This record gives sequence, structure tokens and C-alpha cells, in this order.
Amino acid sequence: MTIIFEFLKKRWTYVLTAIIALAVGSLIGPSQEQLTIADAKITGLEEQLVEKTAAEKDLEKDNESLEQQVDAAAPWFKEQEEAKAKAEAEAEEKAKEEAAEQEVKLQAEAESSEEAELMDALEIPGGEINEDGIKKIVDNHLGGEYSFDNGEISATADLSGYDIGSPEDVAVSSYANLSDELLYYTGWETLTVTFLNVGTISMNRSEKETNEYGDYFPTMEIEERLGF
Repeated sequence: MTIIFEFLKKRWTYVLTAIIALAVGSLIGPSQEQLTIADAKITGLEEQLVEKTAAEKDLEKDNESLEQQVDAAAPWFKEQEEAKAKAEAEAEEKAKEEAAEQEVKLQAEAESSEEAELMDALEIPGGEINEDGIKKIVDNHLGGEYSFDNGEISATADLSGYDIGSPEDVAVSSYANLSDELLYYTGWETLTVTFLNVGTISMNRSEKETNEYGDYFPTMEIEERLGF
């Protein structure tokens, strides 16, 4: 009897211990509802993680696409930059050329103005000459007889009174100096001069030549016409 009682006492201790353990577990551990809620939160977080990962992948794809577009457009941008640089260089070069042309033009205008002022200061003659003007010029250079008819000036000169130089040299220089002054004027066509004991020379104003000093008859041609 005592043995049976002892056995039951031990069994009861085990049962009581089990009951207490179950009671404590129910009080301390999570309930089924809490576990369900926790699982739901975990599931939601996992879904958010999946969505975030997918969004990041989409963003990476978009970035890759954008980089590809930039790479594809790079040659175009480079071409545009080169075209812009070329246009700027051409514009700068054109501006320099225009500035140089303008400077040359202004310089030419200044020189022309200075030349005109110089001509005015020197009182260079010009215009159509009349018979009085012809007489004055012929008297100044030759001092002999002259006539003016149908555009031809005819004069006679005696060089025997010249002591400087040969008559031939005096004739050439006299005709050259006379024609130089007469060529400033219009209104005549031919200049004929007879140098006594030397020869006769006749030249048309259309045979004149021109240099920076004005119109003139070439000295060599004068000598040839006089037979020198």
C-alpha cells in the first residue's frame, strides 16, 4: 500500500509539473494570433523588399538606357562642338580680314586725301586750255613763234642762244618740258615743234604715257622722232 502511494505521489508530481509548465508557457510565449500577425508583417516586408529590388533593377535598366543614349549622342555633340569652333574661327578670321581691308581702305583714302591736298597746294593745272594759255606756256619754254589751229599746236624755237649742252640735248629737254606742262590740259591733240638747225618733232597726245607724276612723252621716243 505504501509503495502504491509513493508511486502515485511521484506521478502526481510529474503531472503537476507538466501542468505548471503548460501554464507558464501559455503566459510567457506568443499566442497563435501574435504569430499570425508576425508572419503577416514578415510577408509584407518580404513583398516590399521584392518590390524595392524590382524598382532598383528598373532604375538600373533606365540608367543603362540613358547611358547608351548619351554614348550614342556623344559623336553628335562632338560634331556640334567642332562645327561651333570652326564657325567661330572662320568668323574671327573674317573679322580680321575685314579689319585689314578697312585699314587698307582708310589708308588709301588718307593717302588720296593727302595727295589731293598736295596737288591743291602745288596748284597743279588742269582742264581745257585756251589759246592764251598755250601762248603763255610756249613763251615760257621756247620763246619763239607759235600757232594753234584745229587742235594742233605748232611752234618754232631757235636754240642758238643756249650755251649749256648740245642743241640736240636742249631740243629733247625743251620738248619734254613743254609737253609735260601741256599734257595737264585738254583741248589740243598734236604738238609740233621745229628746232632751227636741229630738227622737227610732232607727237599726238594719244601717244602719252602715265606714271605717278602724271602724263608725259617718253624721252627715247622724242629722241627717235628728232632723229638722234
